[in-house]
Amino acid sequence: MTGDEPIELRLLGRFVVLRDGREVPAAEFGGRKVRALLRGLAIRRGSFIPNDVLTDMLWGARAPADPAANLQVLVNRARRALGRPALVLTGPGGYALAGGDALTVDAEQFLTGLQRARRLDGRAALDAYAHALAGWRGEPLAEDSYADWAAEYRDRLLRARQAALEEAAQMALAAGDVARAVEFAAAAALEQPLREVAVLTLIRALAAAGDPAAALGRYDDYRRALADQLGVDPSAEAQALHAQLQTGALPARRRTMPAHEFARLPFVGRAAELAAVAAVLEAPEVVVVRGASGAGKSRLVDALAQRAPVVLVRAFPAERDEPWSLARSLVREILAGDAAAAATLPEPIQAALGWLLPEVEQGDGGAPPDPESRRALLVEAMIRMLRDAAMPVVVDDLQWADATSLALLEAVLARLSGVGAGAGAGVGAVLALRPAEAAEREAVTALLTRLGTRARMVQLGSLDPAAIAQLVDAAELARALETATDRTPLAIAEVLRALAA
Repeated sequence: MTGDEPIELRLLGRFVVLRDGREVPAAEFGGRKVRALLRGLAIRRGSFIPNDVLTDMLWGARAPADPAANLQVLVNRARRALGRPALVLTGPGGYALAGGDALTVDAEQFLTGLQRARRLDGRAALDAYAHALAGWRGEPLAEDSYADWAAEYRDRLLRARQAALEEAAQMALAAGDVARAVEFAAAAALEQPLREVAVLTLIRALAAAGDPAAALGRYDDYRRALADQLGVDPSAEAQALHAQLQTGALPARRRTMPAHEFARLPFVGRAAELAAVAAVLEAPEVVVVRGASGAGKSRLVDALAQRAPVVLVRAFPAERDEPWSLARSLVREILAGDAAAAATLPEPIQAALGWLLPEVEQGDGGAPPDPESRRALLVEAMIRMLRDAAMPVVVDDLQWADATSLALLEAVLARLSGVGAGAGAGVGAVLALRPAEAAEREAVTALLTRLGTRARMVQLGSLDPAAIAQLVDAAELARALETATDRTPLAIAEVLRALAA
């Protein structure tokens, strides 16, 4: 550790602590209460929080016999995980997270960025809003959405973002930047679909972008939602705007398509492949999806996930040599859908899960010390939780999965799917991978060899001319895309993005 970079705490979206630019593994915290303690200190950084307040925050009505001693243990673990003990300050009867540049909190930076944007004018203000809003990674303090101590801070951040989206949308609309106006207004209306200022700004932005049909459709959605949920009609201002839309009185500006919109090209040319993959929704089989980079395998598994609930995880190159990394992601995804999924398991299995994931409470006996027993218990844990969830397992970028998790996954699928001896009623699985990279990973190749003909293979190739014709209106451009690219979705999107730019 160099100690040069500040420690970074991320409260927006999934809670993350970065040390020297790398995420501190959950195991280093020694339990989920240590992470909750850091979040609680972070929202009042620079101020000492009394022990009794922290005790109530962490344990509620089930406080330990000696809260102060237990808090001290958690603080010591937090200091070790941060790697800089001086960042957690001890005061009279309480603790604080130090201020200053040695530690950053993304939620603080978000609010500071919005304040800076409000002090600027014109294009500089709009760019500052865009920069600040780009730092929003998701729901603040997502792990504490039902905690009373987090409610005020969460509401403050959510209100700030809502106001910023509306202000930025109106500023972009006034500046003639209709693409940004639609982007900001759509996000604001999605967050608050009954908030008039957000919806009307979106309607005006859609009309300015030259899409009056979408503007009228959005007004009708708003009118129905008000009637169904609140039993009221739109305001006089909203009705006047609707009348202007119907008569064409609202001016429209020439819509410019920003390059990044081409990342969301229609999902075409994969009907047969999607049908083959979707078989796992009806039968407990394993489907292996093979496709080169850019062929659209991730888009395919996402399309499956939109069709029905699945347990979707992805492997990453940085974790390919980290034992249990994919298994942890899989268990966390199951628990994200049902936080109580582990609570009904026998204590030995809970103990094994607690060994794998520090945030899972362990049974009284603790995890078995020998690796083989732990592995057997983890296999049983995943089988039971997946069977209860009744959802297929979908693993994207399997070529980057670590060997330990691959062995665990194979044992689980042998029990839950139609692959392997002893298979019974259960759930299916989709394993998506890039063949070239998979061939370089011995553990992945061995797994695919053992699956052999017992798994269904789906190969993603190039898009056919009919699919390409669905993406562009000009026949000449469609022919050029057929001949000048390898006809993969990524290559076609890149060409269209370059043309837009």
